[in-house]
Amino acid sequence: QRYLPAEEWIKRLQEYINKIHMTDFLDLVKPEIVPIGDGVVDWVEIRNSVKDSGFQDYIAAEHYYRYGTDARIQVTIVAQLMDHFLDPTGE
Repeated sequence: QRYLPAEEWIKRLQEYINKIHMTDFLDLVKPEIVPIGDGVVDWVEIRNSVKDSGFQDYIAAEHYYRYGTDARIQVTIVAQLMDHFLDPTGE
């Protein structure tokens, strides 16, 4: 493994974080962006690390364009994925 998982960066650098970009990767050796939820990012750990850090600002999505060319559809799907993985109830 070449890169630290994002939850480790959040824990180590939490006092310096003022922006979070949400993306997913095929693997952590040679990161290749894939649709959120299709990669190796542990979203439960990310959600817990963000919550524990006290971060209360916006999280932006960086995503792979897999859902066609209609921007409205893409935004809707990405918003649903973000809600699913960052749900504060932990469900």
